[in-house]
Amino acid sequence: TLQIAEKFPNAKVTAMKQAVMSKMQSIEMFKSFSLGISIIVIFIGSLLVLVTMMGSVNERTREIGIFRAIGFRKGHVMQIILLEAMVLGVIGGLTGFCIGNLLAWGIIPLVMKDGIFFGININLGIVSTLMAVALSLLASLYPAVKASNMDPSEALRAL
Repeated sequence: TLQIAEKFPNAKVTAMKQAVMSKMQSIEMFKSFSLGISIIVIFIGSLLVLVTMMGSVNERTREIGIFRAIGFRKGHVMQIILLEAMVLGVIGGLTGFCIGNLLAWGIIPLVMKDGIFFGININLGIVSTLMAVALSLLASLYPAVKASNMDPSEALRAL
C-alpha cells in the first residue's frame, strides 16, 4: 500500500485487510442495531396483542357469561380466546412477512450499489409466522385465564 500511495499521491489508498475489517465492523454494528429494533418491535407487538385480547374479553363479558351459564367449562372458554389469538398471530405473521419483503424489495436497490438478487426466504416466513403465533398465544394467556375464571352470574349481572 505504501508503494501505491507513493505512485498516486492524490489517491486514498487502503489495505484490503483494513477495508474488509471496516466492512465487517459495519455489518456487526448493523446486526446489533437490527436485533435491538427487533426486540423492541416484538415487545410492543406483544403488548398490543395483550391489550387487544383484554379489550376483547372485556367487551364480550356477557357472551362469556352466557357460555359459562349454558355449560361451557373453563377450558372451553380458554380455547376460544386462545384460538382467536392464534388466528390473529397467523394473520399478523403472514402480513408482517409480506410487508417486510415488499419493503426490502423497495429499499435494497437504494442501499446497495451492486445489483443484488433478493429472493423470498420461505423458511424465514414460516419461522416468523410461528413466532408471531407463539407470542400471540403467550400474550393472550392472561386474558384467557381471566375470561375462563369469570363467574357466569357476575358476568351476566355486570351488563
